[in-house]
Amino acid sequence: QSNKDIDLGTENFIEVQHAFEVLSNQLRRRDYDLFDVDELQDIAKIVKKRYVGDKLSRLELPLLKTSEDDITDDDTKVLTTENFGSMLRDEVTWLIQVYSIGSESCRKFSPSWKRIVTWLDGVANSGKVELGEVQLAAYLAERNRVTGRPFFRY
Repeated sequence: QSNKDIDLGTENFIEVQHAFEVLSNQLRRRDYDLFDVDELQDIAKIVKKRYVGDKLSRLELPLLKTSEDDITDDDTKVLTTENFGSMLRDEVTWLIQVYSIGSESCRKFSPSWKRIVTWLDGVANSGKVELGEVQLAAYLAERNRVTGRPFFRY
C-alpha cells in the first residue's frame, strides 16, 4: 500500500469512529438527533491532522472524552416545561442558558456562567434549560430557515 492509501484509510476510520462515539453516547445522540448539535465535530478534523500519515494502531481511542463533572451544582434556577410560565410572570429581564449535561463546552463555560449570574444578581433573573427539556429547549432555539428545525449556534 502507498502512504496515500494509509492516509485515506486512517482518515475514513477517524470519521467512522467519531460518528460511532457520538451515536453510542446517549446524551450526544440525543443532542444530535433533536437539535443537530455535535459540538465535537471539529475533533475529527484535529485528529486527522495529528495522525496524518500514521497507521491506525497509533490512534488514541476514544476520540471524544467524557466529562464526569456536574455542571448543575450552582444556584441558578432550573427551568422546565412545567415551571417556565410561572417563573417568567414578573416583568424582570431573564438570562437563560440552554445547556447539555453531557457537553464538554457547557462544562468549560460553567465557571463563566456562575460569574455572569453573580454579576447580574439584582439586575436580571437567570435560569438554565437542559436540552432534555425538549419542548422548552425547542421553544428557545432558533429555527433553520430551510428545514424549520430548531438549532443552536454554539
